[in-house]
Amino acid sequence: MVLPFLDSGESLVGYVAIDLLGKAEWVERSLARHRKLEAIPDEAAFREKLAKAYKKTFYAPGFLGRKHLYGFYEDLWFLDSKPKELMLVEGEKDLLKMKQEGIPCLAIHGTSLKDEQILLLKDSGVLGGLEAIYLGFDMDPAGDKACRDIFARLAQEMPAERIFVPAFPGGKDPKWLSGEEMRAVLDYARKNGVRERPPREENANA
Repeated sequence: MVLPFLDSGESLVGYVAIDLLGKAEWVERSLARHRKLEAIPDEAAFREKLAKAYKKTFYAPGFLGRKHLYGFYEDLWFLDSKPKELMLVEGEKDLLKMKQEGIPCLAIHGTSLKDEQILLLKDSGVLGGLEAIYLGFDMDPAGDKACRDIFARLAQEMPAERIFVPAFPGGKDPKWLSGEEMRAVLDYARKNGVRERPPREENANA
């Protein structure tokens, strides 16, 4: 899937290509293509090499993710609607899932919220109007670290009691939850003031 990126003037500034197959399927399909071209003496080693080369997204040359929040300009209703609640996620695939479920969402292109991205939220008035912001990052070490770091950054710009860090059932990534599951998780986090995730050994069975 190829998605466009827009800027404040609704001008095209880049594209991102997203793999919807998943890593395992991509590796097997790549291996099958290589088999047709040449003999592969050690398929296990070659499969491992393919797995290391796998990327979920490919950004256009020159695109600066730190100056962009996916969904900020691309969603034509986002700025007009001024949502009271907002979920931040890692990537475009997560965002598409949340949008399908009607959950206001922005993707930060990774696990680090940059100064330029915070400035977008502040200058637009979005940040000041939020009653709740949810940090919806993957249930892995990188996602846990992102939650801690971004919570600390946002707490300098808005009341900390409006920032929530949900833990997803079964250690799932946000994009694999149904809309009903996601809304239940966010509702629980807000009602119970959840601002940090359980220790790592508990995350796997959350």
